[in-house]
Amino acid sequence: MILAIDTSTATCGVALTEPRGGFVARRRWVSDAGHARELMPAIDSLCRECGVSPRQIHEIAVAVGPGTFNGIRVAVTTARALAFALDVPVHGVNTLQLIACQFAGAESEVCACLGAARGEVALSRWRVSPSIVRLSPDEIVHPEAAFVRPTRPTIFAGELRESWIRMIGELGPLARLPPDGDPGRDPAILARMVNEGMIAPRGAATSSPDPIYLRPPHITRSDR
Repeated sequence: MILAIDTSTATCGVALTEPRGGFVARRRWVSDAGHARELMPAIDSLCRECGVSPRQIHEIAVAVGPGTFNGIRVAVTTARALAFALDVPVHGVNTLQLIACQFAGAESEVCACLGAARGEVALSRWRVSPSIVRLSPDEIVHPEAAFVRPTRPTIFAGELRESWIRMIGELGPLARLPPDGDPGRDPAILARMVNEGMIAPRGAATSSPDPIYLRPPHITRSDR
């Protein structure tokens, strides 16, 4: 069984899938900065609901950011602790790649977006058909630099603010929003990315994935 964990932002989720990719169950919720007190009860409740013992979990997939400092920290710390306790590998998955993978097979590029501090946008661009290919690095930019007229069909997806949606609507016919509305990050797809080798090979799995912070937290430890 693969346990998937994503608390990269206020939008959170956990899922269980079978080793060959069969879906078991997922749970999604919105957290008001309560990631640390909500995540383990959500995992425990999901396992109990599905009749899954912790010892049946043989791999963990965790979204490691970009996202909010607290959300990423909680997800990565929890994944590390569970991996140690269960003696299983854990796969760190880029949260922006997770957003892009939800449109796998689309005849478009994907600009995966999340909100950053100061009204900025954390984003990267991907080609998702027939395989997942990164087209740009993760970066934080102002909306005016993020939402520019594309030269190829591009889906803008992620946690899009209303002002961003208006800007995207002015970028011409090649700029597209998700056709059925943004599905939100699906933790079951996070697990599928591990099953189908959309991320680093299984041999690269570790018990201590590194978080992706594009900007240091607002409160940092003094060097004195």
